[in-house]
Amino acid sequence: MSVTFGTPVTSTGSSSSQGATLPMTGVTSGQPIIVLLASANSYNMSSISISDTFSTPYTWTVVQTEGNSNYAGLAIVIGTGGAGTSGTITATVTSGSGYIGGWAVSCNGASTASGLSAVDAYGGALAGTGTTLSSVSITPTLSGEGVVYAVGGNQNITSGPASPWVNTTVNCGGSFPSSVMASTYQSPPSGSALTCTWTAAAANSQNTPTLGLIVKAAASAPTANSGFLAFMGG
Repeated sequence: MSVTFGTPVTSTGSSSSQGATLPMTGVTSGQPIIVLLASANSYNMSSISISDTFSTPYTWTVVQTEGNSNYAGLAIVIGTGGAGTSGTITATVTSGSGYIGGWAVSCNGASTASGLSAVDAYGGALAGTGTTLSSVSITPTLSGEGVVYAVGGNQNITSGPASPWVNTTVNCGGSFPSSVMASTYQSPPSGSALTCTWTAAAANSQNTPTLGLIVKAAASAPTANSGFLAFMGG
């Protein structure tokens, strides 16, 4: 099977909440969900609390966090083991402060293994301070996987990589125009390192964080003849 992403849901940061509320509908029951959290005011993403209202709640695993020493922080989280076609995800960054933007997407055709066992590879880095920001480099090891990259928090990200990447902007909120861009790629070639670049409206003195994750595809079911052919040596 190959991973296809559902329609992303976003949440704009608010001064009254250090978290994100992400109502999801049309989810294929049982499929993993990836959540991205971004802070424009506090890089400390070390303590994250996530709950949901799906009929069978998901188990949420923080895959990676990245941040600079002053302001921006990113976190990428995967939810596995849940069921239901709709539910609201509530995520709170309990160790930080300020505005938290959120993004979530369902991963159809992905592995339903638990936690990090559903993830092929992941990583984080600081993308730079200029207007051209480079992603971390991650390599898909198998065909049909799904890739999520993200950048931002302390800059206004204006554009992302071209097709086949699909880009979504997340507004972090606050008086300073800060945003995060999530970029997804369905079924990239396996065995080749993936990188991409984004463009910011202006340079920033603070290094901008970037994260990446590759979710595994579900194993394909054997065909009716596969066992017979293996028995016959075909």
